[in-house]
Amino acid sequence: MSGFQQRSFAAFYVIGAVLIGGAGLFTWKYFKGQEAAEQEQAKVRVAQLAAGPSVTVAKAQRGPNVRKLNLVGEALPYQSTTVFSKVSGYLSRITVDVGDVVKAGQLIAEIQAPEIDAQIATIATGLENKVRLAQRTRELTQAGFFSQQASDNAENDVRVARSQISELRTLGGYRLVKAPFSGVVVNRYADVGAMVTNAAANQTAALPLVTIADASRLKVTVFAEQADAPSVKPGLEVEIVDASAPERKVQGKVTRVSGELDARTRTRRTEVEFDNANGDFVPGSFVNVAVLIPATSYIEVPAGALVTRDKKTWVATVDGSKTAHFVPIAIAGTDGKVLRIASGLEEGTPVIVSPPASLADGGKVDPQQPPGSPGAGAPAKSAAPEPGKSPAK
Repeated sequence: MSGFQQRSFAAFYVIGAVLIGGAGLFTWKYFKGQEAAEQEQAKVRVAQLAAGPSVTVAKAQRGPNVRKLNLVGEALPYQSTTVFSKVSGYLSRITVDVGDVVKAGQLIAEIQAPEIDAQIATIATGLENKVRLAQRTRELTQAGFFSQQASDNAENDVRVARSQISELRTLGGYRLVKAPFSGVVVNRYADVGAMVTNAAANQTAALPLVTIADASRLKVTVFAEQADAPSVKPGLEVEIVDASAPERKVQGKVTRVSGELDARTRTRRTEVEFDNANGDFVPGSFVNVAVLIPATSYIEVPAGALVTRDKKTWVATVDGSKTAHFVPIAIAGTDGKVLRIASGLEEGTPVIVSPPASLADGGKVDPQQPPGSPGAGAPAKSAAPEPGKSPAK
């Protein structure tokens, strides 16, 4: 073997030894790092076990002193009436149509009734004769030719004729049909030339002229259930929301309530009024009505905080040392999301939401704020349950 070959083999062995040594060093460091990481993870697990399970906490809050009674109704004009004619005749003029705004006393239609003028003329002619007859009878009575009774009868005939003329003239005044109040024409039923009749005699068969509604103020009639009826009283604040546009809402008040429950439905008729001068609500719209009823203010916590053990109800609280305590409570009610507590818990006390089944009284926990909360609050100290009353040992 030449000297060159010997040097080549020597270099190869040196390089191989370096590579093997480097690989061994890398492997040693890798496993050493893994061992250190496992030791660190073990320390973290030990710390976590010492700190207890991670739990979500929420502070007990005082609930509102009012509650919403949600009802559904129909918004109708405060005033609405269908106008008829009080005289029979032909419609000679109508001055309004659907959508027109009218003022109280404004002329809306005129009826042509020549029969009334003819009756007035006939009675007026007879009145002249009756006046002259009464005068002669009075003079002859004074002369002793007639009795006083005859004179009185003649005078009475004059008064009757004058009364008939006055009545016909009053009736003739109804030929001019005027708006009973300010509002908007919502319907028109008759055209010029239509035959109209005296609605006072038979409104069912009479042809109406127009319907006028005052939509500047609306009222809603709703019906409160028997359980809520005693709490609904005049003067309560109300929020009215358009069922087709929830962003459209207005404040109103309960104005009237019936004195008894409906015998069939066992509900109490309740009337709500609100201002609609800007016309945001169209009369006839369905609306959602929320009546603000006075209610007892209870301590409230998430419904998930409720724990039922040993046939009793509890909530798990967290004190300043991150220790869990089970506190017995009396439930006032729940809607499935919020639990209302009548007694056993103070306002501001942190409670555990959905506590682990393995959590025991006095156990350590790692409290976490629920998602979306502004930040962790300082846990308030809560009294531990009396000895022997803990639901978990």
